[in-house]
Formats: sequence, C-alpha cells, structure tokens
Amino acid sequence: MSKNNKLLLFILVFLLIALALSKIFHPSQLKTMLKPQSKDLTLILVTFGSQDQNKKWQGEIAPYMDKLGDIKEISDTIPFCAKSFLGKISDQRVMLVVTGMAKVNASACVQNILQTNSEKIKEVFLSGIAGFSPYYKKANKVNIGDLCINSTAFDFDLQYYGSDQKDSQTKLPNFWKRDIGDSPYISSSSGELSNKLFDVSQNIDWRSNPQTSLHSPKIFGPTECIEASSDLFWHDSQLDKQAREIGSEIINNINKSKTSASDVVIASSMESLAVGATISKWNQANNTNIPFAYVRSASNFDQPNILPSGFTEMDSKSSLEQTFSSDKNRIAFESHAMPVLQLLKSRIQ
Repeated sequence: MSKNNKLLLFILVFLLIALALSKIFHPSQLKTMLKPQSKDLTLILVTFGSQDQNKKWQGEIAPYMDKLGDIKEISDTIPFCAKSFLGKISDQRVMLVVTGMAKVNASACVQNILQTNSEKIKEVFLSGIAGFSPYYKKANKVNIGDLCINSTAFDFDLQYYGSDQKDSQTKLPNFWKRDIGDSPYISSSSGELSNKLFDVSQNIDWRSNPQTSLHSPKIFGPTECIEASSDLFWHDSQLDKQAREIGSEIINNINKSKTSASDVVIASSMESLAVGATISKWNQANNTNIPFAYVRSASNFDQPNILPSGFTEMDSKSSLEQTFSSDKNRIAFESHAMPVLQLLKSRIQ
C-alpha cells in the first residue's frame, strides 16, 4: 500500500470514529470529555458522624451536613471510608467524608479518595474535636470550644517510653529517642492554606450560632498550636508536658521562632498525622501539590486540673469522665466547622 493510500485510510478511519462519537454523545459532552479535569473540589474530612432515629445528623459531620446542598451519597465508590457525600456549600463543590476513627481508618480512606478523585481535589481540610492543653503561657486558660488551626502534626506514638525505675516502686514517666526508622514522624503542608483559614476565621460571627453565641472561642494559629497524633486516648499531665516540648521544637524549626513549651497549645488527636502523611506521600509520588490544613476544637482537656499545690485535682479517669458527662463540649461540635465554612463563604463575597 502506497503512502498516499495509507494516509487516506487513516483519515477515513478518523472520520468514521468522529461520526460514531457524534451519534453517541452530544457535542457539549464531547467537549467535557476532552477537556482536562479542573481542580475545583474541596475535600472536607471528619472522623465520625451518623444520623439519629429522627434522621438528624450527629457528631463532627453535623454542622457540614446542615450546610451541604445538592447532596449525593457516593459511599459505594469510596468503600474504605465510612460515609462519603458530594454537594455544594456556598455554591462551591464539596466532597464531605467520614473517615472512621484512628490512624489506619484515616489513612486507608484518604488513599482511596486520592486514587479515585485526586485530579479534582484542590484542597483538603481535616476538621473535628480533640483534647487540648488546659492552659497556655502558664496562666491563661483554654476553654472548651477553642480552636487550633494548623497544617502540621507529629506522631506522638513514635518514641520510646518507660516508667519503671531501678530499685524503686515509684513510677516516673520517661521518654527518649524519637528517630525510629524512616516512618513519617511529622506531616506538614504549606502554611498558605492554614494561614488563610486562620485569617478568615477572625471574621466569624460567633453570635450567629446558638452554641457559640455566649462564648466566642479563642483561635490558636500555626505558630501557637500543633497536633499531637496518637491512637492512645491519653489524659495525663506528664504526656501533655512531653507533647508541648516536642511541639514547640517543631514549631520553632518551621517558623524560625523561639516559642517556649509552656506557650504551645497541644491538640491531641488520632487521625491528623495519618491524613497529612498520606497526602504528602501522594504528592511526592505523583508530582502534585494538594495542600491540607487541620482545624480542631477543644472538646476536653488532655490532663486533669492542676491545683496551686502542684497536685492534680482528681485522677485522670474521673477528670475525663467529668468532661464527657458535661454539656459544655457541645460547643466544640459546632465551632470546629465554622472556620472552613467561613472560608468557603468568603470566596463568594
């Protein structure tokens, strides 16, 4: 076959394929298919949430479901996550996902999302409740509902620990050596997204929400707070002290600052490191740059109250149970979502 005949045959096949596609698809559909996917999807992750017997949403997902419009459940397409929805908040496309609790569930869920939707995702927010340090700068009290906005978390499980002392029955908690293997000890994203979130949160009208109308939460930013990620649900003054020391070191390294350990507020959560590390590894492997940020609200404190004498007011178990039996932490289930909702709202104003 001559070169001219081959060229004619190629043109004929191309025209036949184009004709066939025009019969099957509308021109607008073809345009959509051929056009590169735009990154216009905001991914919002929460850890838990479900509907009660009256079909009212409870848990961390509730304030987002109250605002989500054009809802479409897509849980069957992302089976490693507990629940997944597509919709719109403030006229912007949102994927709202319940990951399930702890590191394994969070990591598997985020990996599943990225494998199926990474080309659409422009940003990721992990939003929810956590245990907070009860004070900062030594004498300033943290309140239930106060917020930590950051893009950095560290693995508080990844260290050596022991409390037994030689020739003594006294238990003295001791930590040493954190450089264990090549595990992702720290996950951190560009501070641009968390800084933007922190800035717009200054404009939140706390009076508009019944839960926050009587108390405007304090907002701790990326230079003041950090997430200590651990699957151990700890409530202990020695662990809080250790977490502050690690956290201040990381904050100072990132920001070239000199923040003391007593000035840092710790948000103790399970999923943050897993979410950040999974996104960071995905970005590295695929040459992408999906930014992420964390928003946590204080639902309880990470240690019992310390009396002026230096002794704790009560044991850890009683202290934690007292917090969870109070209605005060209801504010946290609303306030954690408000910075993200404010950021989305600000983009259409």
